[in-house]
Amino acid sequence: MTDTSGQIALDDRNAGKESTSSKGPSKDVAKKLTSATDGNEERAAAPLALELVTNKGSDNPRFTDGDTIRMYVRVNRPCTIRVLYHTADGTLYALTGPNDRQLGANEVNRRVLIESSACSSPFGKESIHAFATSETLAGLNTTGGGGEEYCRVLGDPQAALSASRRQRPTAGKGTFAEKEIAIFTSAP
Repeated sequence: MTDTSGQIALDDRNAGKESTSSKGPSKDVAKKLTSATDGNEERAAAPLALELVTNKGSDNPRFTDGDTIRMYVRVNRPCTIRVLYHTADGTLYALTGPNDRQLGANEVNRRVLIESSACSSPFGKESIHAFATSETLAGLNTTGGGGEEYCRVLGDPQAALSASRRQRPTAGKGTFAEKEIAIFTSAP
């Protein structure tokens, strides 16, 4: 699992909010950015933090054919989010659509459902990649978005992932966070 940024701070104001995972963040993670949730000024000054989790957690979750896979993100400040799903056969899908997704102040420090879908073939090792930035991400070359269920990213999946990583702002000009979860899918 790739971890290139801090985790989301959780505080008492978020107790009881949507959570389908039995695993919460560690105490160290919860302490890490707690001050970032205490006020708008402090939140704006805090580094952008991103949490990516499935309904079965984030530590190599396993899904079998027909299981529902739910993917959630949580951020500590408004931002642009991109979530990509890399299937076992090498196909890459943009789960946040061709134009990414803006998370506003009302979605800060809340678990936001990005996608819910049934596990199906192809089976094997797959991955979910989430990118968050205070700026706009460069567009992806995709199919779909006009009523189709999913947007498939065209071209080399590794190139698309690398392009998303290159969106890191230069020093002092915004913030960037990235998370990756390896998941395993299989037939029953």
